[in-house]
Amino acid sequence: MSTGIKESIFNTVKSNSRIKLPKESAFIKSEAINVNSGIKIYKNDFKIYKDSVANYESDFSGITINICFNANHFYISELSDFRINPVANHTIVNYITKDKGQIFYKKDSEIKNIMIYLEPKFLKEFFRNNEKAKQSIKSIEKQKFCQSIKVKKTDLKTKVCALEIYNCLCSSAYDVLFVQGKVLEILSYELIDLFENNKDKKEQNIKFSSYDIKALYKAKEILSSNLKDSPSISELSKMIKLNEFKLKYGFKNFFNTTPRNFLIENRMIKAKKLLESSELNISEIAYEVGYKQAHNLSTAFFKYYGVKPKDIIKNRKFYY
Repeated sequence: MSTGIKESIFNTVKSNSRIKLPKESAFIKSEAINVNSGIKIYKNDFKIYKDSVANYESDFSGITINICFNANHFYISELSDFRINPVANHTIVNYITKDKGQIFYKKDSEIKNIMIYLEPKFLKEFFRNNEKAKQSIKSIEKQKFCQSIKVKKTDLKTKVCALEIYNCLCSSAYDVLFVQGKVLEILSYELIDLFENNKDKKEQNIKFSSYDIKALYKAKEILSSNLKDSPSISELSKMIKLNEFKLKYGFKNFFNTTPRNFLIENRMIKAKKLLESSELNISEIAYEVGYKQAHNLSTAFFKYYGVKPKDIIKNRKFYY
């Protein structure tokens, strides 16, 4: 078997992660491996010496499966309420769409994981004859912001495969085929669990009364009417007399979004109207829709519409 086969099938590339930390703060080893069209994995080994914060920006869109061996960090998005809190011996499945935020690391900790990145083209091909899964994928792709899909204790079969991948040196074409097979084996477990059994047992038992549904619609009205000074989830929960879990799950179940993302969507819609037809500048518009700084609005607006506020404002009829 020639090395050319290895390169065409797997294309292993060893490099530092895009996460940049000072050498005195951490040791970072990250190996990126292109399994085949639409699938990439990362083998990560971080040793954190000091409490650290790293800026992170990703242009990836698709599903990620994070199989954690060790973890002591968390990620907070700047663009939405998306947050990742990895837990040792757990698997986290997320829908990721171009995102930007910060990763917080704790000193004297070790982070080891296998990250699997699945592009939409792979998922569509894989599930081309599965209508149920195809509908789930379409629903996920409609989201404009990242969202958590599932967090669970890592299944034994998945953990065994992940450890074999982690410990493989990928030094020969045979190693390449071995790892490729193990990745596909993991996907056979995780994708069935994700798309065939994607209802959490706790969620299956949740019932909504007519009062609960009215409360959820009231919550939407409160958020859309208070863009400048919006209530927190805790405050909103008290205002509509519905517990926080039911509030969040209700938004997901009835509106296919989260309270935070609903708020952001309404802020973007109003900001666009003001940019197009008001006499306000970007800083003033940012304040009107609930952002303290103009650059925060600009970042969120570009994420949502794919265009910068300054480019919209230049098209005003009275702009000079």
